[in-house]
Amino acid sequence: MKQKVMILAASLLLLPAFGVAATVPCTTGTLASYEALGANGCSIGSFVFSGFSYGSSAKNETPPSAAGVMVEPFSGMWIVSDPSSYLNDEWFPSVGLYFSVNLSVYPQGSSCPYQPCELQSLQTSLSYNLSASGGSVFGADLYVDGIIYDWSSGNVSDGFSGCSLYTNPSVDVSGKEEDACLLAPASSVPWSSELSMFSSMEDGGTIYSYTETFFVTPEPPAWLLLATVFLIIGTVLLQRRSTS
Repeated sequence: MKQKVMILAASLLLLPAFGVAATVPCTTGTLASYEALGANGCSIGSFVFSGFSYGSSAKNETPPSAAGVMVEPFSGMWIVSDPSSYLNDEWFPSVGLYFSVNLSVYPQGSSCPYQPCELQSLQTSLSYNLSASGGSVFGADLYVDGIIYDWSSGNVSDGFSGCSLYTNPSVDVSGKEEDACLLAPASSVPWSSELSMFSSMEDGGTIYSYTETFFVTPEPPAWLLLATVFLIIGTVLLQRRSTS
């Protein structure tokens, strides 16, 4: 019986490790390096980002390649800064990815802003999966930093089932826009995002970066698992003493 208890204790201690054993820690790198991770992906704690797929298209402009987009992982407490949201000023434990993309379009032509001008457009798309080997995902936040001039437009749209986000930087001002939402806790969520920029006859704009943050419930800390193990051992030993 004692052996069985010790085997159970060892199993409980090893459980958190099995969930992320096949992954490497997420580190700062290009989006191309994240695509190369494939189905194994990379992890931030017990949360695994995997299956990255990126595409882009453009008119009268060169779209950014996956090698030209930088990705920086992060974790910690995230505060929502969206006065129009019911989640404004709320703090959430989170994991996420910061994308430095520099998506920029401006009209082309020697006679601009007069006719003729060549209008520009850029679109990118990205998808990946977030899964939790311990804990769960219960919400998301999208923050975009850019600047849009005149009648140009730019937006970033993100979402997964049960939580759709849309951001449109304000005209004529520096566009620091944020959207957040909650959803039913899940152990795995497929995520997708689209960025679009369109120039006008007179001017354009730039999306410098955007941040995708996920609100999470972390897995139980190691000390709690260890305390549980010793509690089980102590309970069994007390039962043996009371019956002997």
